[in-house]
Amino acid sequence: MLSHSSRASLLRSTIRYAEALLDDPDSLRYLSERGIEIDTDHPDLREANPYLLGVVVDPDPEHEDVRGRLTIPYLVPEGSGPVGMKFRCLRHDDCKAVDCPKYLAHTGMGQRLYNVDAFERATSVIGITEGEFDAIVASENGIPSVAVPGAKGWSDAWVYAFEGYERVLVFGDGDDAGRRFTEHLVTVLPNARAVPMPNGHDVTSLVMEQGPEALLERTQ
Repeated sequence: MLSHSSRASLLRSTIRYAEALLDDPDSLRYLSERGIEIDTDHPDLREANPYLLGVVVDPDPEHEDVRGRLTIPYLVPEGSGPVGMKFRCLRHDDCKAVDCPKYLAHTGMGQRLYNVDAFERATSVIGITEGEFDAIVASENGIPSVAVPGAKGWSDAWVYAFEGYERVLVFGDGDDAGRRFTEHLVTVLPNARAVPMPNGHDVTSLVMEQGPEALLERTQ
């Protein structure tokens, strides 16, 4: 759990890294290839980049070891500063092959759901994905969604947060881990419905390859 001062400090870092993203064509291209567009000409940073994604170009002292990584802040609706931040490696196509952690987390972050603003945006239907980018893509294509930090990152303590929704759409990746993830969530969430992705796909790759209508069709 981050202290109030730590969250304030992390908010300053979040803004600075989000501003740096506007001048980083490689990071912008990386996001665009995943269906996430940043309006670099918009005068309002939060309007241009509502998730405040960023890149560590000029790191704070505690972030020196994540220089060059994409930043994914875990924002909360009250706007009192992020409750955490993930750092995504952009240097390697296959981080496992070079023994490089694909994701690193800000110290003290703990295990959290991403994009909790979706709980307020959703009315009768909310989605759950396995990753942050998938939650963004689903949300921007009409299905407000939160993300679990990986197929093994679910906590049954979160069940209560999904009470009251007519449907909870569980977008499982098209692999064995994704299928196990989906099977567990439809067991513990009585209002959940499995929306498995095709083999080898996740939400982002399906939308990028076949268009958002392919994702929406699978929810019908």
